[in-house]
Amino acid sequence: MFSARTACESERYSEACQAAASGEFKGVTLLSNDTKQPEIPKGQFYQASADAMSAWLIPETEKALSKAADV
Repeated sequence: MFSARTACESERYSEACQAAASGEFKGVTLLSNDTKQPEIPKGQFYQASADAMSAWLIPETEKALSKAADV
């Protein structure tokens, strides 16, 4: 699921980008004017999420079987 999102955009991703650009989401200010947070590249975020979930859900002894079934 996370791996597929590194390459394509979803409706929620577009909504998040709009909110970040405007600094507001549903009437709530996201950032103050004097603070700038660095943007995390979308692909990097989803790949890190996929790696973390894989490490958490699949024991080391089962990784070979999981890779064999990967498409």
